[in-house]
Amino acid sequence: MLSQLKPPFRAEHIGSLLRPTTLLEHRSKFARGEIGADALTAAEDVAIKDAIALQQRVGLKFATDGEFRRRSYHSFFYRQLGDLSIDTVGGEDAKGGIPGKRASQPTALIKSRVKWTHPINVPDFKFIAANTGLTPKITIPGPCALHFRGGDAAVLASAYKDIEQFWDDTVEAFGHELQALADAGCRYVQIDETAFACAASWSSTSVVAVYSGGIHFYKPIRIGDLVEVDARLIHTSPHSMHISVRVRTGPPASPRELVLSTQCLTVFVDRGPDQRASAVKPLITISDEDRRLDAHAVELMALRDEMAVIPPGLARFA
Repeated sequence: MLSQLKPPFRAEHIGSLLRPTTLLEHRSKFARGEIGADALTAAEDVAIKDAIALQQRVGLKFATDGEFRRRSYHSFFYRQLGDLSIDTVGGEDAKGGIPGKRASQPTALIKSRVKWTHPINVPDFKFIAANTGLTPKITIPGPCALHFRGGDAAVLASAYKDIEQFWDDTVEAFGHELQALADAGCRYVQIDETAFACAASWSSTSVVAVYSGGIHFYKPIRIGDLVEVDARLIHTSPHSMHISVRVRTGPPASPRELVLSTQCLTVFVDRGPDQRASAVKPLITISDEDRRLDAHAVELMALRDEMAVIPPGLARFA
C-alpha cells in the first residue's frame, strides 16, 4: 500500500468536496428556471473533471466525483427508491440553516415502499472511469439512514404496517444497487453509518457521533476483496456509547478466512429534546471478553484526557 512516511500518503477523502462557485451559480440559475438540465449537467461535468484532476495531482489512488451532482447526499439516493423524502422539515425539503444556529432536524416522509427500479450510481461510476486512470469510488448512504430520520413512526405512518417488511425491502434494494455497480465494473463502494446502526439499536435514532479515534490500519483492502464490517458496543458511560468498528477482509475464494484489516473506536451520544446528551442505558459486561473490551475503552478515555490541548497559534495547522 502507499507509504505513510513520504508522499504519496496513504490517504483518500471521504467523498464530498466543496462545490465550486461556478457550479453553485449554475445550480441557482437552474432552480430559477434560467437554464435547462443540459446546461447544468455540462457545468457538473466540467467541475467533476477538475475535481478528479485535483485528486490525481495530490497523489490519491482513488477518485470520487465530489458528489457534485447531488443536492443532498441522502435524498439523491433514496428519492430514486420510491416516493421517499428523507430530509424534510415541516413537510418540505430542508433548506440551508441560519449561520451560527443549529438547523432543525430533518425527518423522513415515506409514502411508498422502498423499491429499486434502476441503477442509481452506475452513470456516476462510468463518468469517473471514463475520465481518469484512478480507481473510481462511489459513496452511498447506509441502509439505516431512512429509518434514522423518524424511526419506526415515520416508517409505519403511511406505506408500511410491518417494520420487518421495510427492512426486507431496504436490504433488497441495496443488494440490487450493489449488484448493478459490480456488473458495471465498480469495485470500491463506501457505505456509511455502520457504527450508527449499533448505537441506534442500543439507545435511539437520535444518536450522533462525537468522536472517532484509535484508528489502526493492519493490511490493505484490495480491489475485489470480500469486506465484513462489525460494530460492537464495548462501553457505556452515563451519557455516551463507545463502539468498536472492525473491518475484516480477504479473497472471495476464502470467505471463512477473513483477517482484520482496520479498526477504530467511535463514541456516540443520544440527543434529548433540549439537544443535550441524554442518559444512556448501561452496558452489563458478562464475559471475560466483555470486561477486556470495556477496560480498553476506559484506557483510551484516560489517554485522550492526557493529550495536550493544541495551542491557539497552531490550531489552524491541525
